[in-house]
Amino acid sequence: MATRDQVIAALRHLVAGFPQAKLTSEAVDAYIEDLADVDGLALQRAVEQMRRSWKWMPSIADIREVAAGIREQMHRAEKAHEIMRDDVDREPSPEAKKAVKDLLRRLAGGMKMGE
Repeated sequence: MATRDQVIAALRHLVAGFPQAKLTSEAVDAYIEDLADVDGLALQRAVEQMRRSWKWMPSIADIREVAAGIREQMHRAEKAHEIMRDDVDREPSPEAKKAVKDLLRRLAGGMKMGE
């Protein structure tokens, strides 16, 4: 969840990138209210992405959609990291140990001293 300050900072950053956008105070309040439940980091990244690639000020729904996609990417990356960390922590199988030793032996055999 984004804090109110995060949402306001993201909205300021977004509006600065779209000078043609003229938001009323009611619209600003709506953006703040409707983006409060979005992940703060995903919101920040969505705003950065939209400023660089969109021609017009995005709607609340647009921002939510892009942020959700980014959050999904972040979630997949976190899961991949967990899997990799678990694999590193796990004792390698005898076959894996042998394969690594064989590879190292082959690599060392092909190198001259000082290389």
